[in-house]
Amino acid sequence: LYFSAATGESDDRTLWTTDGTAEGTVELAPHPARSLTPLGEGALYLSDTGDQTELWRTDGTPAETVPIAAFQE
Repeated sequence: LYFSAATGESDDRTLWTTDGTAEGTVELAPHPARSLTPLGEGALYLSDTGDQTELWRTDGTPAETVPIAAFQE
């Protein structure tokens, strides 16, 4: 299960995954996430970095949560 949530440190909602347990709930990336779209066993999402928007993909692990394209605004 993927979801976005604000941590309280800012209003930005970051991407998380969970298996339903506290130990299995992990922040996948520390940047804002929006437009989450399931893709196979993973997901795609957008992240705004200030001067551009990046398309990211994840397989549900922090190590494999990576940018795949950037778009100038």
